[in-house]
Amino acid sequence: MILMSIAAPPTVCAACGAFATHTAPLSSRWRRVHPAGRPTDVRLAQVPEPPVCEYHWEAFLHHEKIPIGWCIECEQYGALGTSSPCGGNFEPFVS
Repeated sequence: MILMSIAAPPTVCAACGAFATHTAPLSSRWRRVHPAGRPTDVRLAQVPEPPVCEYHWEAFLHHEKIPIGWCIECEQYGALGTSSPCGGNFEPFVS
């Protein structure tokens, strides 16, 4: 059973930048991050679920792949394969 999760405004879809209406409850919320002050170390941390628009919410409900990536440097979701705010890339993750 998938429970509907409403995104808290104002947020944008991590996949396309449109207005987010939901958060996608991925099977794992563990992502690689850098501990504060130690950029060469990597650890796992639980992060919030990514916000998605109505279009990508429907794709998620129909078990379609949604193009969301994770940036280990700025610890944010974004459109897969694009540049993140810190200049890194949003890389694929296993959900």
